[in-house]
Amino acid sequence: MRYPTTSKTLIDKLRDGDAVSWDEFYDRYHDIIFGVGKYRGLSDDECNDLVQEVMLSFFQKAKTFTFDPGIAKFRTYFSKIVSGKIVDILRKRLKTVSDISSELDNNMGVQDSPDVELDRCILFQWRILILAQAKEILKNRVDGKTFAAFELYGEQNRNINKVSEALGMSANQIYVAKSRCLKILAGIINEMNIADPELELSL
Repeated sequence: MRYPTTSKTLIDKLRDGDAVSWDEFYDRYHDIIFGVGKYRGLSDDECNDLVQEVMLSFFQKAKTFTFDPGIAKFRTYFSKIVSGKIVDILRKRLKTVSDISSELDNNMGVQDSPDVELDRCILFQWRILILAQAKEILKNRVDGKTFAAFELYGEQNRNINKVSEALGMSANQIYVAKSRCLKILAGIINEMNIADPELELSL
């Protein structure tokens, strides 16, 4: 199973200069980086700069970077890169280190440090990413009609009669498809939670 939390296989491909893998890496993490930037109070232009800076950092380090998921989660390493680049962008905007610290604090809750809040923000975004990829894994494990029935009836709560007509399936077949997909998806999510308990994913 391609598991997105560690991304070890993908990073190995990046080290080999695989252009397709770079596209996959960009598509996978772009929204997380942009979303964290917005959460930190960056403008859209600054968020786009943040995405490019983070991607460039990974590109520059790809040849020599060795990732061991037994030592640290990829998410932890990813967080440090993003956090550092946010500070760099704020440094361009602000004049002093104290101004940067004040700007970060103004965008955070009063009870927690910016680093703690950044981790929470990235964890939230990470859950969205992994749940989406869990559904992609599910999609590859079942036939097209079964997944469509699950998506339309189970996920989007479409009228079962309309789903039945659209897919050429009986109501009972749709119920069975939904039940089967939920069971498979629960298993996928359970595997992901075992690999990274901090995620605490649920259906």
